[in-house]
Amino acid sequence: MGWRKYTWFAAALNLFVALLTTSSAAMGQLAPTGPSPDSPQRSIAEAVKAAYRRDFGLTIAFPAVYDNPNPVDCKGNQHPPLTTTAYVTTDAITTLFTIYMSHDGSVVRETSLRVPLVPAGKIRVLAVLVRYPETLSADALAKWEDAQKQINEDHAVFARSRGYKAPIVVFDNTSITVDRGQIRNPHDPASVRAAAEDRGVPVADYNIVMAIDINPDEAAGGWSDPLQQWIYVGNFGPWKAPLDAKQWTSIARTAYHHEMAHQWGWPSTHDWAVSCGGGTPEYRPFIAPPVLFGWEDLQGDHVPEILSETPYGFHR
Repeated sequence: MGWRKYTWFAAALNLFVALLTTSSAAMGQLAPTGPSPDSPQRSIAEAVKAAYRRDFGLTIAFPAVYDNPNPVDCKGNQHPPLTTTAYVTTDAITTLFTIYMSHDGSVVRETSLRVPLVPAGKIRVLAVLVRYPETLSADALAKWEDAQKQINEDHAVFARSRGYKAPIVVFDNTSITVDRGQIRNPHDPASVRAAAEDRGVPVADYNIVMAIDINPDEAAGGWSDPLQQWIYVGNFGPWKAPLDAKQWTSIARTAYHHEMAHQWGWPSTHDWAVSCGGGTPEYRPFIAPPVLFGWEDLQGDHVPEILSETPYGFHR
């Protein structure tokens, strides 16, 4: 499995930092000693830790790093192969720190971003399905809710694969359908919220409001606005007939795996793990490597970093 590659890489970084023997259920027993002082892994790890200290004033003992095997986008542009992220919460404010690096350890770019929603815990979602008779059948809501259940199962499967006691992320969903004529503008967050409120749904109770707008007369993609706690998914099919279960699953994955990731700080440039398609990434069904969302256990304590009391072994 491809996820072993970045899990092994992160474990290797941690091994020579802590000089402890660690193990991984997926990788088997690691060697009891770290790499030699002049090894490439040690050099990269030291460069990563130095970059966090120098650029952000952070001490990150167990950095989360993804090594992209083919960091080339569809325009042929080469991107930095190494991405490291750290979610750090101070005084109830979470900041996502990101560094892009080359294999020689040099920093290409770094960013810091305050994220209002972290990729962990129970996330309450209100999904408003805009009803069009051409694309939404009588059982559309039931099919959509089945697709939502599959998203939660994706997270449950991942948690089980890592030996966690429970999923890291759980979506607590409420879904309603609203006729197109009863929403002023499905692209507008305020209009969708107003339509939900008109039906007695208190939108303030939700972390995210999303519109699922499969308009047969308008081809559209999706977009995500963390500041407005808003996700929109349009008719990217574009479909002209009632959707079947497979198509609803595709829409749910777009909403919850792609657009939701932007709420967690995944950049609009999609360059955590840039590619040009043509294959199945090792981290599917997720949109980016789980290690970069803090979902891997890098300290060997059976706790994903995003839930750790000392994530990444962090201190200032």
